[in-house]
Amino acid sequence: MKILKELIKNNVMPFPSIALRKSFRSIGRNIHVDQGTVRNRIRRFKQNGLLKEFYLGVNPSLFGLKLASLTFDVRPQSEKEKIRKEVSLMDRTLLVCDYLGPKLGTVFCYEDEQDLKKTARRITRMANSEHVICQNKPFLQCDKLKLSPSDWRIIGSLQRGDAWKKSYSIVARETGLSTKTVKKRIDLMVHEGAIYLLTSVNLGSFEGFVPADLVIFYQAPEFRDKVVEAVRDFLEEMLVFADVEDEQHGYFALAVPNIARIREIQNWAQRSDGVGSVHVEILHDILSLRRFYDEQVRAKVELPIKVLAR
Repeated sequence: MKILKELIKNNVMPFPSIALRKSFRSIGRNIHVDQGTVRNRIRRFKQNGLLKEFYLGVNPSLFGLKLASLTFDVRPQSEKEKIRKEVSLMDRTLLVCDYLGPKLGTVFCYEDEQDLKKTARRITRMANSEHVICQNKPFLQCDKLKLSPSDWRIIGSLQRGDAWKKSYSIVARETGLSTKTVKKRIDLMVHEGAIYLLTSVNLGSFEGFVPADLVIFYQAPEFRDKVVEAVRDFLEEMLVFADVEDEQHGYFALAVPNIARIREIQNWAQRSDGVGSVHVEILHDILSLRRFYDEQVRAKVELPIKVLAR
């Protein structure tokens, strides 16, 4: 579980880190196990289908876009699979979460508030929803970072194949750049939050715990730090990762031993000081979509070629 946390904790809210991919040694150092154990466990995760793939995420602000999440119910529930497929095919969808019962969730990109309202209205009307939570996702803005055509070629190379394994030398060969230049530009883009590594997991292969999402809305922004600290202390090892940058609410991804524990967490949170409302949903499946990233980067890589052709 500790190794999985290290691999997937950036999936919801990527932040800059010192490296695009963590080494087995650095993961082992963080969780106090040797790097051989980390390597073997990750290999086993892949063999068992628990880890489907690692792929490159690109900051949406580079394309002039923002992020939002939408959690909604589907009525009637018999239409849920149809709606899930339709939402996953929308152009700017990044993630679709399938919860136990009538609930679905999605993370998507949008241009402005009007576009956000339009997209949310389209999805909720499609699903005939009654219970909806729409949230802006705070995200590191790097739209002022000027990426060159060479940078986009580097990003395009990292998107092809396994981004976890791809070496600087391979990227250099595919882009026609020096290995030194490739390393320097990747380090800069990672530091500025332009690119990050995402992990696609198969929840059906998880055993021994129940995956769940906990969303807590604060009574007021000034309660955020107090509530977050209390939640972290209470959840301890059950907390996989948290997204707590927003002043209005906090998102906590959980790995809970059983259903009874989920109810205990919900009851505790509702009684806690500074908490306005609490929502807990059991995760059935997560569909990670890389289409948006691939299409946006492909357009950036091909543009200079088209201009030269004219």
